[in-house]
Amino acid sequence: MKRIFLIHLITFFTISCFSQEISKKEIRKKMKAKEIIFKDYHGEEMVLAKMKSTKKWGLYSISTAMEIDDFSYEEVVSPKFDSLSFFGTEDRFQIVKQKDKYGILLLPYEIEDAEDRVNCKFDKIIHKNIDGEDFLLVKEGNKWGLIDCFEGFYIIDPIFDTPDEVPLIKMESWMVETFKLAKKN
Repeated sequence: MKRIFLIHLITFFTISCFSQEISKKEIRKKMKAKEIIFKDYHGEEMVLAKMKSTKKWGLYSISTAMEIDDFSYEEVVSPKFDSLSFFGTEDRFQIVKQKDKYGILLLPYEIEDAEDRVNCKFDKIIHKNIDGEDFLLVKEGNKWGLIDCFEGFYIIDPIFDTPDEVPLIKMESWMVETFKLAKKN
């Protein structure tokens, strides 16, 4: 009886030792990252990584295995932001920071050139969601305005002293082109 127990114990110990997942430290080292944060995103393992080379945050899809040699990752958002977070399940964009200015990063899984569209030029951005509608209040200099979440153009120019003074105007998609043309003229 003791012999069977001992064989099971040794077998369990051997399996446990050799089937351990790759440690966060090994992944950080393999990615050459200073800091990493893990998250499961719709069944896919994702990592926010602050890279040693740029000291900036990027977003990566990772594939882990039992051995570090089998570990791989794919860049989703390149490491060029001072602040970056995971997209929530309902998020279509997020606020990012670069050189003390803020911009909007659209969901890179839906917008192919999302990263290239980021323009970090605002002193502050406040996101309000009212009845399922997104509004982005932006501060440029000492004045507040309202921008379109996806196109980035001003719906209301920054002429207000506080964000509470800015009227929240919903712009339907069919109105966008007409509005942009009218603002140019």
